[in-house]
Amino acid sequence: MGNFFSKAAITKLEPLVARNVQLLCAKLQEYAGSGRPVPLVDAFNCLTVDIIAEYAFLKRYRYLEIPDFKTPFYKAFEVAFQMSSLVKRLPWIIPVMDSLYSVPWFPKDSNFDYLAEWRQRVKDQIIEIKQNAKKLGDQRTEPISVFEAVVRSDLPEHEKSVNRLAEEAALIVAAGTDTTAWGSSVIAFYVFSKSEVLSRLSQELAGAIPDAESLPSCTQLERLPYLMSLPDPSNHSAQLTPKHSAVISEGLRLGYGVCQRLPRVSPHAPMSFRSSDRKVWEIPAGTSMSMTSALIHTNPNIFPDPLEFRPERWIENRRLDRYLLSFSKGDRQCLGINLATAELYLSTAALVRHFGKRMTLYNTTVDNVELGRDYFVPWPKEKKSIQVLIGKG
Repeated sequence: MGNFFSKAAITKLEPLVARNVQLLCAKLQEYAGSGRPVPLVDAFNCLTVDIIAEYAFLKRYRYLEIPDFKTPFYKAFEVAFQMSSLVKRLPWIIPVMDSLYSVPWFPKDSNFDYLAEWRQRVKDQIIEIKQNAKKLGDQRTEPISVFEAVVRSDLPEHEKSVNRLAEEAALIVAAGTDTTAWGSSVIAFYVFSKSEVLSRLSQELAGAIPDAESLPSCTQLERLPYLMSLPDPSNHSAQLTPKHSAVISEGLRLGYGVCQRLPRVSPHAPMSFRSSDRKVWEIPAGTSMSMTSALIHTNPNIFPDPLEFRPERWIENRRLDRYLLSFSKGDRQCLGINLATAELYLSTAALVRHFGKRMTLYNTTVDNVELGRDYFVPWPKEKKSIQVLIGKG
């Protein structure tokens, strides 16, 4: 599956990403001059799920076309994330909920109903993919979706059972939706709340994108000096990850990615840890360790004034990339890092280029953005809602 999310594969996928980003901009333009606030978090969630669903299943959900971006899909995700701490300790809750979904007395239009319905939809798509693959046999030489490729692979049959693939699919869709959508939302909040950042970014993008209806490739966007923050050439670990812009790196830092502590175990060898006072601690093999990106991303010794959105820090210190943990690091790095990066680049560039100073925040404060609760993904102190108004243009 990793081949489908490689840098080369995502470069080929850019037209699909760009098409959906342009559709998002067209839908946002419908709000221009109306005085109606845009629910930006919902809009970005519709964008990211439309992209990952089409890539994973070859299914066009068309959530971007739903009025005001109000889809029960995001409600299902809210329920799933808010249940994360409970499910982590009582994992049997999810299979019990799945088994009860079909019984007549299962509470409809409830939070559990949204989640169970979405999980059943993913399962139905896997069944359809397996049935189509069986019908076509060897007629199709190249799989055209992620899960068709998995179904046609030489994995053992028990690894390709409907339930196993449905769990993998639910995980990929969830991972490919909320974290990226929230990252885009956080970036938009800070860019459109800081006139100096918006002005500098608008000026740079105007030169790079003469026609707002024709987005450049991510490779071209990566070459922009303010939008681009090169890793330090001497930092070999930084070169293993995609290059992020100063603006996007700062948005990822304050968006955190996954904020829940992620456990890691060194099964055979002990690990050494050097504390800030230079004391060395030895952690025995087999010991479960965990940490949260939030502690690193808001460490004032690494990021002075850590809650301040200041993209210039990534240009002033090119070694900061080693401390950006939104996608984790090493062998357990997020599979979708290249896709997420492409979505962040193209959506940020498109919004700033299309709307610029016409887009202003509405009834939204930093309390709607700053980390307040840990629901596996970051949840703000107030309602997870970023609203904007779009002026005529």
